Amino acid sequence: MDPFTGTMTLSKNFIAGTQTMGSNYALQIVQKMVPGNAYSNADIRGKSFAFHGLQVGDPNAWNYGTGTTDTAGVVNFATSVLPPAVNGGIGPTGDIGTLSVDSNGFVTISGNTTFQGFLSDDRKTIVATEASEDGYRMMIIQVSGQTYESYDKVGTWYTHMLNADYGASFGASEIASIDFRAFYETYILTNGYLNIANWQADPGASAPNTTSPYQWIAAISTTGIMTITTPPPPSLFFLGPVGVSARTSFDGQMSHDKMFTVETQTTDYGYALSVMTREIYIEREVRP
Repeated sequence: MDPFTGTMTLSKNFIAGTQTMGSNYALQIVQKMVPGNAYSNADIRGKSFAFHGLQVGDPNAWNYGTGTTDTAGVVNFATSVLPPAVNGGIGPTGDIGTLSVDSNGFVTISGNTTFQGFLSDDRKTIVATEASEDGYRMMIIQVSGQTYESYDKVGTWYTHMLNADYGASFGASEIASIDFRAFYETYILTNGYLNIANWQADPGASAPNTTSPYQWIAAISTTGIMTITTPPPPSLFFLGPVGVSARTSFDGQMSHDKMFTVETQTTDYGYALSVMTREIYIEREVRP
């Protein structure tokens, strides 16, 4: 079996990693199954959520947005965003089916027999895959409701990225467009400055430049939305075609337990889905 590079969250119930599988590359998520932890539909109904996903096929594309489930389990996408070059950046919205979970935590949705998901033991994260005539997709759904502070982003993180090439989204022959997986360390300081170290990519995609004058600045909203901005000029790595930079293409969501973050972004090489797991969580000192 080809090497797998993964890291476990500090809460010890979630592993993210990437793997080279022959000529293909995979982002893999492992969730802990707790014996005797019985699930019910009430665990996933009447909720608000954020979702992030990556489709490989025709076309390749990331997708992120927000939605709700009502008390009957009907899923409604309130917002849904695609890369600007894919369907004008507009993803599917409205009701998409009824979500159900069995007693073991496995999640399905009506009208889509290929959708297979699992609900985390804290009932806050669903990781799912599905297939369609357009290709294959991984989706990570995170339940909303937590409150976040600016300090929650601070610390050392391990990042696992899967990048799918632009496919037919762009026709320009000069665009560097490749599939790859990457693993690297991300450091976020209290002022938001973000730096990357120990970049490992298969095949050889170049590491992003996060130093001055391309310094990345990370921010988090009170609802857990993670963003990255770069002072002009924008970062070379996340520039992408037609001026799509980290400013507009990066969207992330921190987990309810604040131990991992899921994000989508456009890179110089294509469309990426990444998961950051926290390595070090520095407790904030509270003075009387």
